[in-house]
Amino acid sequence: VWTPNGLREDFSSGGPDGPVFCVAASPDGRLVAAGVDRRLRVWDVKTGREVLVTPHHSGRIRSIAFFPDGAFVVTAVEYGAVLV
Repeated sequence: VWTPNGLREDFSSGGPDGPVFCVAASPDGRLVAAGVDRRLRVWDVKTGREVLVTPHHSGRIRSIAFFPDGAFVVTAVEYGAVLV
């Protein structure tokens, strides 16, 4: 995650373990989620700590969205399935 002012790196996840196809931020800006190959990975923006890694999805994650209240994350995979 890079800060918008000064373009300095705030934290690094240690590098993805596969291609990153999509990224989304939670409505409150506290979390960032990425579709890394077939896994959803979520980090706390303030600490840089990874807070969630899902088991492999059945396809590559192509889209991510947070619910408006930030309580859930929705992913869509390449063959059209949507997971909450």
